[in-house]
Amino acid sequence: MNNYMFSFYDFLGYLIPGSFLVIMIRLISEFKLVDNEWSYKIDIIKNENIFTIIVLMYILGHILSFLSAITVERYSIWTLGYPSTYLLNYEKGGYYKSIKTHNNTRVFMRTFVWIILFPITIFDTIFKFNNIISAALDEQLQCAVKRCICNNLRENYKIYSICKDTELDFLRILYHEIVRSGDKHFNKLQNYVALYGFSRTIALVLVIAFYFSIYRLYKYSLWNINFIIFIFLLWGSSILLYYSYNKFSKKYTLEVLMAYLVMNKSKNENFFHKCKKEVKNGKF
Repeated sequence: MNNYMFSFYDFLGYLIPGSFLVIMIRLISEFKLVDNEWSYKIDIIKNENIFTIIVLMYILGHILSFLSAITVERYSIWTLGYPSTYLLNYEKGGYYKSIKTHNNTRVFMRTFVWIILFPITIFDTIFKFNNIISAALDEQLQCAVKRCICNNLRENYKIYSICKDTELDFLRILYHEIVRSGDKHFNKLQNYVALYGFSRTIALVLVIAFYFSIYRLYKYSLWNINFIIFIFLLWGSSILLYYSYNKFSKKYTLEVLMAYLVMNKSKNENFFHKCKKEVKNGKF
């Protein structure tokens, strides 16, 4: 594999989100009512400062990526579980139910994240579109994947709890096996990582822009139909990008599972036949 100073993820995951936030904040800041019309002007980049601005936007992108990981990503995991969990039909805990022992700090953190992401969470709580996103694989494929993982992790790593311990981070092991093997799925996996990282961070940027727009709306009485429509577009876009993050995160996980299954096909050819019989007989 070739090593590059800057990867696709650096641009899609850091530079673009950082730039997008700066543009959105500047755009919203320039909204003015002139004779009941929507007037704005953008003058962000000056030629003499282009390098400094790019570096600052890149750094800002890293900060936003981290913040989106502890808010948007955590909300998704607390609500649905990891994609590897719901794809294989392991039990879902629920947003608060997944807290195993009563812990006020964890309850507070989950409540805090829910409030921070209110434009997304209120919609998701009411309409529950996440239940559609978190659909499991068909039973025969679930059976084959589970048996493949259990069998190989027992043989290669002496991990015997994998079939019972759903909290084990087995996907990380599978991913590194795929990387080590130089499998052709690797580039596709990297693309999914970049896309779900981009979607996750932009979702947070849109939430920030939404709150900033609401603040400007009330502080400067920008009660203009165009500005109000713009706010609703920010709200809707933040929701779409959140579901986009879940879609690409699921695709990434599914690609890892399928790549691992194909890599070990020669050792696990009987799994498909056994699983087909078990599912047919209702034993799975």
